[in-house]
Amino acid sequence: MATQRKAVANALEDSVVLTPYPPGKGFPLFVQPRDPLLQRDAAAAGDWFLSHRAELEGLLTQAAALVFRGFAINTTEDFMTWMSGYEAPRYGYIGGSSPRRQLAARVYESTHAAAEDRIHMHQEMSYLPVWPTRVAFWCHIPAVSGGETFVADMRRVTAELPAEFIEEVGQRGIVYNRNFRDRNVSTGNDYLDMIHRPWQEAFKTDDIDKAIVDMQAMGFEACRLDDGSLQTAYRNRGLVNHPVTGELLWFNQVATNSMGKEAIGHRVPVYEGYYGSTRPRPYLVTYADDTRIPEHYIAALFAALEKHVVAFPWSRGDLLFLDNHSAAHGRNSYIGYRDIQVSLLS
Repeated sequence: MATQRKAVANALEDSVVLTPYPPGKGFPLFVQPRDPLLQRDAAAAGDWFLSHRAELEGLLTQAAALVFRGFAINTTEDFMTWMSGYEAPRYGYIGGSSPRRQLAARVYESTHAAAEDRIHMHQEMSYLPVWPTRVAFWCHIPAVSGGETFVADMRRVTAELPAEFIEEVGQRGIVYNRNFRDRNVSTGNDYLDMIHRPWQEAFKTDDIDKAIVDMQAMGFEACRLDDGSLQTAYRNRGLVNHPVTGELLWFNQVATNSMGKEAIGHRVPVYEGYYGSTRPRPYLVTYADDTRIPEHYIAALFAALEKHVVAFPWSRGDLLFLDNHSAAHGRNSYIGYRDIQVSLLS
């Protein structure tokens, strides 16, 4: 792999400098322009990225995460130009878990999650039948303090997990049980309303029967409950073989969907107090045979993810480009206004 990276670097060295990030033991890889034109001219910077796509894709496969720093990416339109060589996932963000507003074609707000919340490590939309293979984040305005989009190399995380846990997931698979409330029904709690998305918002329709048909077409089990909510279930492998290297990788959202103390911390009493044993929960993840995943495996998963967190400080104009199979991401809490935009790519 080092030889491959050197060959790619040689093909790019006239225009950029490649610097592995020391605090992350070389992960991610920073890409910075040598050519002053790429630093000041947005059109030239976008053309450079598009014309070097093959070399950069090879670099991304090796590095899992690239940070483009110092390029002229000044506006949402510039960001769109950089992403214009890629397609959007087939179903867009239908069924996504995070409230977010679309800003332009294939460009969204990163999330509406509260500034004080830390968003745990995950691979984007790995709980859905179709997910992006690439995720790009562009920093328009960094937070005053905090707000890093932290990352982890999932090759390292997978190697860190208990082998018996990976074997269990590989043999039994995962099922994501989700409930989407009717928008006219509130939990009475802002946090719970935020995570318990209305089906009208998640599926962009006011017709629940259409939402059910659409979900079934995507490969979900789906039905309407008596309270007007939409209940879905999706079973998948929980692991993936990297499409280029063939490496077996942890690929699921067991961590973010577990809703225990590791995932939601001090909000567990509020969450459990409201849903208890009677109300349908927004998230419940189990083995695909509907048996619970043991708590010690959940704890081991969070420990492995936290061990490999890398949080570099955002600089205005940075573009973080991720291989969604081999790199996970999350977000630190923050202070002040923050504008990070995201593009989901296939």
